[in-house]
Amino acid sequence: MEAFTSISHLFEGSGRVRLTQSTVAPACDDLNDAGQGRVWQGPATMLRAQFGEKVGDYCFSPLRKVCFLENGIMQWYAPCRYVSPHETGFAALNLDDRAARYEGFEIPARQLALVAQPYETMAARLHLEQPGTYFVAVSFQPLLFKGAYLVAVSANGRRLWEFRLANAEEGAQFSGWLEVAAASFVDLAINAEKAGQEVACRCAVRFAVFRCDSITGDPVERLDNRISDLSGEEIKKLYAYRGPSPIAVPAGVFGLQERAAMLEAEWRLPPQYLRVGFNRSAIEVTEMIETNKGEAEINYCIFVVGRSGSTLLSEILAGTGKLGFAQEFFIPEIVRAFSLCYADRFASYEDFIKTKLKTDNGVFGIEIEGMRLLEEPDFFANTANWRYVYNWREDLLAQAISMMLATRTGVWHRFEHSVDDGVVDGLMTAERGGVMHWLNYLLGTERTFRDFFRDHGIEPLCLSYEELLADPAGQVERLAEHIGVPKLDLSELDLDGMILKRTGKAHNAFFAAMVMTGGGQFWGYDLLEIDGRHVGVLHGTDLSLISTEVERAPVLFLGGSRPQLCETVLGAIIDRVKKLP
Repeated sequence: MEAFTSISHLFEGSGRVRLTQSTVAPACDDLNDAGQGRVWQGPATMLRAQFGEKVGDYCFSPLRKVCFLENGIMQWYAPCRYVSPHETGFAALNLDDRAARYEGFEIPARQLALVAQPYETMAARLHLEQPGTYFVAVSFQPLLFKGAYLVAVSANGRRLWEFRLANAEEGAQFSGWLEVAAASFVDLAINAEKAGQEVACRCAVRFAVFRCDSITGDPVERLDNRISDLSGEEIKKLYAYRGPSPIAVPAGVFGLQERAAMLEAEWRLPPQYLRVGFNRSAIEVTEMIETNKGEAEINYCIFVVGRSGSTLLSEILAGTGKLGFAQEFFIPEIVRAFSLCYADRFASYEDFIKTKLKTDNGVFGIEIEGMRLLEEPDFFANTANWRYVYNWREDLLAQAISMMLATRTGVWHRFEHSVDDGVVDGLMTAERGGVMHWLNYLLGTERTFRDFFRDHGIEPLCLSYEELLADPAGQVERLAEHIGVPKLDLSELDLDGMILKRTGKAHNAFFAAMVMTGGGQFWGYDLLEIDGRHVGVLHGTDLSLISTEVERAPVLFLGGSRPQLCETVLGAIIDRVKKLP
C-alpha cells in the first residue's frame, strides 16, 4: 500500500484527562488544513481500555475494582489487594496537574502508571471494536527504575514489537498502522518477559489510537479513553516516523484445548476444588462453557458464614447436575483463572458466570460470604427474582475454633487421599483470645447478612451445618424445592464418593474446653442480667453482635435464675471436658 509512504497528515491531541463521558460523533468534519498537515480538533469515539495481568501474549485478567485516593490518584486493582497491597500489580492514574507520589514512586501529572510485581506481567488492553485500519502510538517511560525489563506491544496474541528498558532515563516508543480483520485487542505490556524478574516494574504508559482510511492512511476518527493521551507533538513525531505498510492482524485464535490447559495451569486454589465445584475436569468445564447459551432461568444465592459446610454443600449440589455450580465465584483466585481463559470473550465477568457457569437445565447458583457481599454491591443490586439460602452453623464456638485453625495452618479442607490435618507445632499454645477474635468475626458476618435480609425484604431458606451433616440428601431436596427444582431425583447421587472429607476434631475439643473453662467471672463465662433476664455469655463476646433473646449454646445461655444459670453453664463445661481425647 504505497499511499502510506507519503502521508503528511498530522494530529493534535489535548494530552489532558477528562473524567466526563466522551461524546460519540463523526470526526471527519473536524480535520482542517493547518499548514504542515491536518490538526485534530474534534470529538472522539470512546475507546474501551482495561488494565490487568497478562499470562503469555494472549491471556488477560482485567482489574475489576476502581477507587479514588486522597492524593489525586485513581487506582485500578484486584480485590485481593485488600489482604496484601503488594500481592498483585495495579494501574494508577494521577489526576492532578502536579506530580504525585504513590507507594514509593512518583507519577507525573495527568499520566497513567502500570505496576507489575516481581514475576508478573501487567498491561493496558485496548479494544478495537471494528475491523479496519488503525494507527497506534505508544510511549513507555520507567518510573523508580530498579532493574531492566521488557516492554511489548501485541495484538490478538501476536507480538508486534518489544524493547528492553535498561535504565531510568531510557524510554521506548512504538507506532504503526494495524490492519485488523475483526474486532481485536492491542496489549501494551510491561515486564513482558517476567521469568527471573525479582523486582517490581513501574512504568508510565501513554497511548493514542486513530481509525484511518484503509487506502490512504488518513485519519477518520480518534479513539479516546480519557485516561492517557499522548500530546499532539509526540503523535506528529511518531506518525511521521512509521514505515510504509500496515501490519496485518488476523483474528485471535485460542482453542478449547488451550483454554482448558490455561484453566488448569492458572487455577491457584488446590486442584481438587475444580472437581468439587463442578464435578468435572478442566476440559469438561471448558466444553460446558462453549455449549452454554443465554441467560439462566433460575438464579439463586447461598449466603455463607465461614466454616459452615459450604464447600461440602457445593460438591453435593454439583453432583446432582441440576442445581447449578454454587461456588464463591468472587474469590480472587477464581476470578483470575476464569478471566485469563475467557476475558477475550466477555465484557463483564458477572455476565460470564451467570450465562456460562450454569447446569444444562438453566440453573445458576453462587455462594457469597460477608466480606465479598459488601465488595460486590452492583452484582446483587438486580436480584429481586432470585431465591436465597442462608448457610450457617448452630455451634458458634466450634465454628470459631475451626476458622482459627484453618487460618493458622492453611488447611481449610481435607480431600480424598490428602494428608490428615495433624497436630501443628505451636497450635496447642494458642491463646483464648484467638478463638474469641474469630467468634466475634463470625457474629459480625451473621449481622451483615441479617441487615441485608432486612433491608431487601429477603426470607431465605435457612440450612445449618449440623442439618447438612445429619441428612445431606434431605437438605438438598429442601434447597431444590425452595429454588424451583421440585421432585429432584437423588438416587444416583454418590454421597460416599465425595472428594471432600471432614477435618479432624481433636483440636476442636481442646480449644473448646480451654475457652469454656477460663477467663470469665464463672469459669469462662460472664454472668449478666439483661432486660430482667440472667445471661451467661463467653467472656470476650461482643454483645452488640449477638441477640440475647435466643439461647446460643455454648456461647450464650439463658437462665430463669442465677443458680439455674450457673448449673446450666457448669453442666455444659463438664460435658465438653468429657469429650477431650
